[in-house]
Amino acid sequence: MPVIRFDLDKAWGFLSTHGFVFTLRKPANSSSPAVREEVEVWRKGKSIGIKVTKVRWGAVSAAEDLVDYAPHSGFSSAEEWFAEAHRLSGELRIWDLFVVFVPQVHADWMMVL
Repeated sequence: MPVIRFDLDKAWGFLSTHGFVFTLRKPANSSSPAVREEVEVWRKGKSIGIKVTKVRWGAVSAAEDLVDYAPHSGFSSAEEWFAEAHRLSGELRIWDLFVVFVPQVHADWMMVL
């Protein structure tokens, strides 16, 4: 099963409190990345036994792209979130934006997303 890592306390805290989080990830290497995928959560280098659904929401290349999603990211602002993405990924200039949710908490989303 594919995995998603949540090593940042801010994003993990939001997910564990609210059952969902918006997160930035490096773009998929595939020419047709999965739009929706079931993944296993890893934290601090090991599986924590939680399965979540991640849905690709779009592409991001500037802090302004994150303004609507920042309140649901665990970060205090779009600028803080974007700066952290840059710090973690170095030279990367575009990211994929995902919403990640726990299906048992947000079962109603499964019908929509």
